[in-house]
Amino acid sequence: MAYTDQEKIALEKSQPRIVAIWQALQPLKTCISFMNSGAHPDDETSAMMACLNYQHGLDLSYACANRGEGGQNDIGIQSEQSLGTLRTAEMERASQALNMRLYWLSESPTDDIFDFGFSKSGEETLGRWGAERTLQRFVEIIRQEKPDILCTTFLDVVGQHGHHRAMTQAAQKVMSLAADANYACKDLPPWQVSKLYLPGWSGAGQAYDDATPPPPAHITVAGKGYDPITGWSYERLGQQSRAYHRTQGMGHWIAAGQERDWPLHMAQGFVDNAEATLLSGLAVKLTDFKAPQIQQHLDSAQASIDRCIAAFPQTSEMLEHASHALQAIQTCLKHCPSQSTADLEHRLTRKGQQ
Repeated sequence: MAYTDQEKIALEKSQPRIVAIWQALQPLKTCISFMNSGAHPDDETSAMMACLNYQHGLDLSYACANRGEGGQNDIGIQSEQSLGTLRTAEMERASQALNMRLYWLSESPTDDIFDFGFSKSGEETLGRWGAERTLQRFVEIIRQEKPDILCTTFLDVVGQHGHHRAMTQAAQKVMSLAADANYACKDLPPWQVSKLYLPGWSGAGQAYDDATPPPPAHITVAGKGYDPITGWSYERLGQQSRAYHRTQGMGHWIAAGQERDWPLHMAQGFVDNAEATLLSGLAVKLTDFKAPQIQQHLDSAQASIDRCIAAFPQTSEMLEHASHALQAIQTCLKHCPSQSTADLEHRLTRKGQQ
């Protein structure tokens, strides 16, 4: 698509280069990936995800069950599949704003994993979606994405939307299924998610009325901070993403002082000292992986990444260090030992892309 000069100027003005570079640097901070899961477009925990990406550098993804065909439409008369098409596009733009990969359990307009309207029961929802296929799709997504952490947006409690409850039930089951070598799923190798978190906040309000309080928090994502380059709060960055959900009337101005922290309850953990912090027990940097055949290249890549981040905003220095890092990562990928492939290769590939 060709842009006019005026369009090019407007696009450049909408994203200053210094901001784009700063935001591109943040995912270089860690090797850790974080998947949020929900039932509908707009179920993602946008402000928390903005904080995790733009402050902590976590690699983000979102697993969404359906296309939101049963939701409201604040901007037109489209409904059902037509509304689902609109909400799919909205979710894609919202994900881009958070630098977040997007996965759908629902694969087509006629898919049984459909937003059939309000439900109070997770069991009813899974019955209509097809429990086995819902789990199989979720396992497929987990094995493709290979997240270290999975976090649901809602709790499985009386009074909550049945679609939300179904996805929370599925998340708790998918932890073992995705890691089970005997569970066949498109020949994808098993993957063990290291931690499953549930929200430590209530989902009550507006249409929902959680009957029980949230579980105790083990850790808290401090979401009240501000991005040092833009000056925007992480809440505002989250709302910049949510504003793309126009059919649902999303996007609200969060005044200074109204930002939130995000308490999380760890429901399952498969690493040592899992409850201490969000990242405890996980390999944070390339140097945390032990692969003797390529260790010197891992160390070199990480050192160059650290220098690249430290060189901001000197772009020529950043480019030099980033180039050295990429060269070392490509060498690691070429000689990655087979015993390290499952845990390391996909991280190296993503780090090279970043």
